[in-house]
Amino acid sequence: MFPTGSKLFLGLTGAAVAGFVVFGFFQEWNTVGVVGLGSAIVVLAFLAGVVIYTRDADVAAGDATAAASAPAAQPAPSNSLWPLVGALGGGLVVVGLVTDKRFLVGGFAVLFVALVEWMVQGWSERASGDAKYNRAVRGFILHPLEMPILGAIGLGAIIFSFSRIMLKSDHVVGPSLFIALAALITFFGFVFAAKRRPSKAVAAGICTIGALGILAGGIWSAAAGERPELAEEGHIFRDTPEEKSERSKCGEEVTEADEKASGSLASKSSISAEVTLRDGVLEVREFGRPADRLHVARGNTVNVIFKNEGGEEEPRRLAAQYLANGVDENGKPTTDLQQVTVCTNAIEDGKVQLLTLVVPKPSVAAPEGKEFKIFVPGVETAELPLEVPA
Repeated sequence: MFPTGSKLFLGLTGAAVAGFVVFGFFQEWNTVGVVGLGSAIVVLAFLAGVVIYTRDADVAAGDATAAASAPAAQPAPSNSLWPLVGALGGGLVVVGLVTDKRFLVGGFAVLFVALVEWMVQGWSERASGDAKYNRAVRGFILHPLEMPILGAIGLGAIIFSFSRIMLKSDHVVGPSLFIALAALITFFGFVFAAKRRPSKAVAAGICTIGALGILAGGIWSAAAGERPELAEEGHIFRDTPEEKSERSKCGEEVTEADEKASGSLASKSSISAEVTLRDGVLEVREFGRPADRLHVARGNTVNVIFKNEGGEEEPRRLAAQYLANGVDENGKPTTDLQQVTVCTNAIEDGKVQLLTLVVPKPSVAAPEGKEFKIFVPGVETAELPLEVPA
């Protein structure tokens, strides 16, 4: 009698022999397919022989030791969520391949965690016949890794969710909400520290409900967006792919970003030059000496002090214009050059501001009409060349 397993391998071997004969006959026995089918015949026949020799690992009814140690006699493994987590990681990998690489990296991370957790769980369940001991073995291996990582992820999620709630809340409601939440945390801290403290289950339930409430509020707030005044402020301070912010336009108009700008500077080191607006003209002093242009070392961070001594009531700003490599729609640098304008805040007469420059290209690379320069928007006579050596 042939064991059940050997019948499968014998059938596969017979199918491989038939395919070998038919395929070889019509292909004149000189193709790679003939070699592949011949190799399959050898492997399948060998496996059939092994199964016949071991009698399909059947255990004799009278062998008590073999019956107790047989795989069928072992307890079934417990249920596990790690296959589901692995499937989620695989889905993130697929999404990341066609959308954002951050999903791809996150998917691989989830797959790695699921693989490790599932492997350790499967090994620990067979460490002994005592389920309690097996759980202790798993905890001994994984808890030193799980607890700090999960704690950091949970704390980060709560902090981020709370920040979204505060950004969505009204400027009057926000502080009250912050005080109320701090009072609740203090109250429950006293409750948990009291002599007649609640049970661990009750304490865990209270903490879980609180954390889930903050997470749910954070998700809703993130989906709803910031409150209108913050969103409007974003148009002033933050660039978007469609339009530059008011702060980045460097025009002569005074924006909200300029209203509370500091008009004084502390003692600064590594100052390369001082640029002064006086009587509608820019004056440059480099290392204490007058200059007819501003010299900037290519690729270095250069600090320039701007002093508004024009005697006008209108606030003025200093701007610098040069060329740099452009970026594509994905934010990656390209070989195309684009004009870049940076500027200080608009300051009143008698005030000072600091302009920090990092110019990556030499001034000789500028085509006609896009020369490197420093200027004061709104004052046509206040303009000087910006010299950047190669």
